[in-house]
Amino acid sequence: MEVIQDFSLTNLYMDEVIGLIKSDPERAEQFRQMPKHLFEAPSDSMELVLNKLRDDFGDISGYVVASGGDHSLVQRLRGALLE
Repeated sequence: MEVIQDFSLTNLYMDEVIGLIKSDPERAEQFRQMPKHLFEAPSDSMELVLNKLRDDFGDISGYVVASGGDHSLVQRLRGALLE
């Protein structure tokens, strides 16, 4: 699934993100207190989320609508986020 593959690509940039956070004195201490798993993007986690959304709402569009969005929002999100 393309979403899962894209999500796991986050791992390629995480060292850079962590470095930027650590270099900011205001955020460095907060970072040290955060669980390390927050800075990981395992593909199985995204797969679980997508499966849960599919089971509960049918698809992402169903989730957006059930959360108070309308179909025009779904279309705008698709236009903004999908190539």
